[in-house]
Amino acid sequence: LLEGAFWAFHYAHWAQQYATDADLAAEVSRAHAIGLDTLILYTGEGGDGSYATVAPETGVEQIEAWRGRDPLEAILTRADELSMQVYLGDTAPGGYLHTTPPDDAAPLQERLYRHREQLLARYGKHPSLAGYYVNFEVCPTNFGNDPAGPARQVQQLAAFVKAHHPHLRVIQPGGLYRGQGAQEAAEF
Repeated sequence: LLEGAFWAFHYAHWAQQYATDADLAAEVSRAHAIGLDTLILYTGEGGDGSYATVAPETGVEQIEAWRGRDPLEAILTRADELSMQVYLGDTAPGGYLHTTPPDDAAPLQERLYRHREQLLARYGKHPSLAGYYVNFEVCPTNFGNDPAGPARQVQQLAAFVKAHHPHLRVIQPGGLYRGQGAQEAAEF
């Protein structure tokens, strides 16, 4: 019945449970064995204004529990072998999930875009890489019911991903609305 799963595996207990690349590959195999063909990987952690990742050497701090490893390579390699589809995702486009980025957020945003560029360059060779998940679960009231800011951030990130890999699909959770009670959806 299930066809896909969302893996938020940035938690330290995941690194302990899947202590080797072979453990991660085996988990991908188990997912495939029950019929899953799509994995959406949330690859980082952080709140508004901070971010760390499971991926090594991307210009963003690697989460301590995953240091010295490349779990994305292990997952994507096994997913390639099983003809699965994988979506990579990180944090909100501008690094702020719940509020409009402050005026001094440019350095974080630049670092996040360099991180994303390195992710796409490093893992873009994998046939299983099907797309990018924009982790931006927008609550319109957090942005004054003005969808322009969040929608613009999503559009910019989608354009960035497509510029690097035009074949990748870009997906996101719902939440970009014109305003509380409005019928019209934000245009993309």
